Amino acid sequence: MAKILLVDPPWYIFQGIKSSSVVVGIVYIATVLRENGHDCLVYNGDFTTDTLKGEEGLSINCENYLDNMAYERSPAWGDFDGVLREYNPDYVGISIHTAEI
Repeated sequence: MAKILLVDPPWYIFQGIKSSSVVVGIVYIATVLRENGHDCLVYNGDFTTDTLKGEEGLSINCENYLDNMAYERSPAWGDFDGVLREYNPDYVGISIHTAEI
């Protein structure tokens, strides 16, 4: 069967906000895939090391978000790159919310 990586990309982390939420839909998909024999990993880009996370309660700053997201040396992108290379999936699915587009 296939190795599938399901990704909830970083969003809060680029704004300096600590996230405590999990996208339930992507977890449901992973469960069904596993029940059907696939090897599935869920990666949440906002749940990286605590050193990357900001303080809770900060206001959303879209300019800061876009600047940080575009910075390809951001630790958040390095974490994702490491997971992608180590897991080496056959397929990658990405969950995107309207605000993240």
